[in-house]
Amino acid sequence: MSKTYKAIFKCEALNERCVWYVGSRKEGRKHLRNHIGSNGKGTLSAYRQCDWTYELRPVFEDASDVRYDVINSRDD
Repeated sequence: MSKTYKAIFKCEALNERCVWYVGSRKEGRKHLRNHIGSNGKGTLSAYRQCDWTYELRPVFEDASDVRYDVINSRDD
């Protein structure tokens, strides 16, 4: 059985929440780049001005083996 991940993007300032079910961590990052990025110019201006979070969690796994990635727009 292949792994399935739940990718969650949240931007509270824009009242936005997107969820994608992806087959790999790489695919999840690709969805994030496509969502917040523009054609070759980096991050869209709306997302540059706001705080946002991206989480990637495995789905359908044993609870003892759960680890997930979290990316924040601004790391202090």
